[in-house]
Amino acid sequence: MSNPDLQVKEACRLCQSKRLQFLFALAPTPPANEFLPKPPPDGAQDHFPLDVYQCADCGHVQLIHCVNPERLFRNYVYVSGTSQVFVKHFEEYAAEVIRYVPLETASWIAVRTTGPCSPFFRRPE
Repeated sequence: MSNPDLQVKEACRLCQSKRLQFLFALAPTPPANEFLPKPPPDGAQDHFPLDVYQCADCGHVQLIHCVNPERLFRNYVYVSGTSQVFVKHFEEYAAEVIRYVPLETASWIAVRTTGPCSPFFRRPE
């Protein structure tokens, strides 16, 4: 049975190669943060595959099953920027990355990142 909330990626998320090799499967899981106020009448909650693949060309390890973002985030309650401990972690992480990676590359990483981590990859004024 197909699920309209699920899409299967057929190419690597980084290099677009179609040479994805299955590594292992984790137990199918309900969407993160999909907390139900009470169990469904039939006891069923949607579970989605967590099959892990590796790109044979670039080595990137990834999930190929993508849950529709509208489904994942319509009732999303976690906001990472509200935790000062987490923000401090991002600041320290960015400083560490910049020590080893040219700032232009590190800035590209930040562009691909949304949330509280990205400001720490900007060039100091």
